[in-house]
Amino acid sequence: MEADTTMVMVRHGGYGRYRAALPLSGSNDLALSSVLLRLMQDNLTSCQGLCERGETLKLQEKVHHCLEALTVLQSRLQSEPGGEACINLCDLYDHCTLTLAGFLIDHDSGRFIQVGAMLRVVQEGWEQLLSDSLPANALPEPDCGER
Repeated sequence: MEADTTMVMVRHGGYGRYRAALPLSGSNDLALSSVLLRLMQDNLTSCQGLCERGETLKLQEKVHHCLEALTVLQSRLQSEPGGEACINLCDLYDHCTLTLAGFLIDHDSGRFIQVGAMLRVVQEGWEQLLSDSLPANALPEPDCGER
C-alpha cells in the first residue's frame, strides 16, 4: 500500500513530493529506491531526446528532476547507518550529481548516458534485493509523464 501511495505522489507532484513520502516508507525503502531509480532512468532517456530536439526548457526541468531525485536517494542513505557500502553509494550519487550539473555548463548529452549506466547497476542491485524479499510483480511500474 505504501508503494501505491508513493506512486500517486510521484505521478502528480514529481520528486519533491516523493521526498515527503520516504519517512513513511519503513520496511519498503528498497521498493521506493527502486521506483525512484527507474523514474530517473526514464528521465535520463527523455533528457537525451529533448537535447537532440533542442527543447531547452523541458530539458532543464528533467535535469532538475534527476538532481532532486539523487538528493532524495542520498538523504535516505545519510539518515541511517550503513557502513562502507553506504558511503560508497553516497559517493556515487555525488559523482552522478556533479556529472548531471556539469551538463548545465557544457551541454554534453553524453553525461546522460554515463549517469544512466552507473545508476542502472545500482538499480539492478536494489531490484535483485527487492525480488528476494517480495512476491513477483509486487513493485509497481513508474509513470514519469511525457518523454
